[in-house]
Amino acid sequence: MIGDRRQATISGALFGLLIVLVCVRSWVPVRTYAHFDSDQAVFGLMAKDLVAGRGFPMFMYGQTYLLAVSVWLCAPLFAAFGATITTLKLPMFAMNVAVVAMLWRGLRAEPGLGPWGTTLAILPFAAPSAVISSRLVEHQGGNIEPFVFVLAAFFLRERPIALGAVAGVGFLNREFSLIGLIALLMMDALQGRLHRKVKPIAQTAVSFATIVIGLRVLARWSTSYAGSGALYGHPSVSNVVGFFGQQLPSLIGGAPRRLIDFNIVSTLSVGQVVVYVAVIAWLVALAVAMVRQPLDRRDLDGMSAYLVLVGVGQAAAFMLLCYAPRDLMLVRYVLLTLLALCGLVAIAWRRPVLRVATAAVVVLMTAVNLSGDIQLLGEYTSHPPPRDLNQLADALLQRGVRYAESGYWTAYDVAWLTGERVVVSTPRGVGNRMARYLDELDAHRSEVFTIADNPATGCEPIVRWYLCAPRQ
Repeated sequence: MIGDRRQATISGALFGLLIVLVCVRSWVPVRTYAHFDSDQAVFGLMAKDLVAGRGFPMFMYGQTYLLAVSVWLCAPLFAAFGATITTLKLPMFAMNVAVVAMLWRGLRAEPGLGPWGTTLAILPFAAPSAVISSRLVEHQGGNIEPFVFVLAAFFLRERPIALGAVAGVGFLNREFSLIGLIALLMMDALQGRLHRKVKPIAQTAVSFATIVIGLRVLARWSTSYAGSGALYGHPSVSNVVGFFGQQLPSLIGGAPRRLIDFNIVSTLSVGQVVVYVAVIAWLVALAVAMVRQPLDRRDLDGMSAYLVLVGVGQAAAFMLLCYAPRDLMLVRYVLLTLLALCGLVAIAWRRPVLRVATAAVVVLMTAVNLSGDIQLLGEYTSHPPPRDLNQLADALLQRGVRYAESGYWTAYDVAWLTGERVVVSTPRGVGNRMARYLDELDAHRSEVFTIADNPATGCEPIVRWYLCAPRQ
């Protein structure tokens, strides 16, 4: 009895530690404008439209993909507490906590892990680099949502109709979520039970198709459902180089990265090459150990194996389909690969010969990444760096500007920052998101300023932009 209580106390403390780490690494991006842009602003403006009854947004305005799940989650917070950066991102933070809870529940059910092994396996998600921390609470692009959907799929694997429904919503939110269903099918195949699951698989497929088709049809009556589809490339050597040379080091904090290059307002750089070297060496050691002592088939039927399949699936999708593999911002397209690392740590922990090395590598990675998160927190606690777009928004309000046109990455960001007291849009036909903004600007054309990126005669310089008076 005493031993059980001690074990429960240790488990509770370690789980609490993981939640604290999530809070620490999320504090700056959730509480400040350290990482914010027009894409995120559009989702916030969609939620404001929903609360005000001005619209019924189902997909990101101007798009035919990115189901607006997060918009419907933050709308009640807007209604109760107002539209702020915190109420916008709080649902994303809550999803991070939910992911930790699901990982904890799933991994603790596996034999040989215990609370310490489970904690170690979750650390790559709970304490990633500041770059990844910002992306995991980013309110656009379906960054954290796929984690929730693929983990929910694991727990619903014996409930085919519910599984299909969740997978359908997840797929429309961000197509990466489909990797979870593929991983479950692979696990069934490895266990030799596919032939016994024909009916459940069919039920899942029907449920999935019903949700996808139904929501697509419903979206035709939603607000601003138009625009481009998702972008895809094709397999190439460049994709492989981009994954291993650019994205993976950024994902694990395995190379120096300037935060400003990732649209994070900061003077800091985070990440160390030693982390990448240590992780690669550990992966080689794990591969050798698995060759000498292959996994038992039963070991391929738990959460750790599922996490590996999902993470590897995400990496494979990137290398097969990414259209710009070396683009710094597309690190969000490999986020689910973190789950492969979590699963591999769990698998390695169950091999006593690898425990010390596994613990050393994960602790090293956590220490380096957490150090960057804490430095960023210290920077914003002591001397928050100024953000150009916030200064521009303040300047427009001071000058009494009511309507303006600008480039995409300025327009909706400024509209959000000013609480829509300044209506800023791209010119009609150029990356439009807010249809009602276009109508407002057309109705007040004589009052529409232009926010230019380059110097122009008669235009007033503001920060790094130029404010040009309305054309008469």
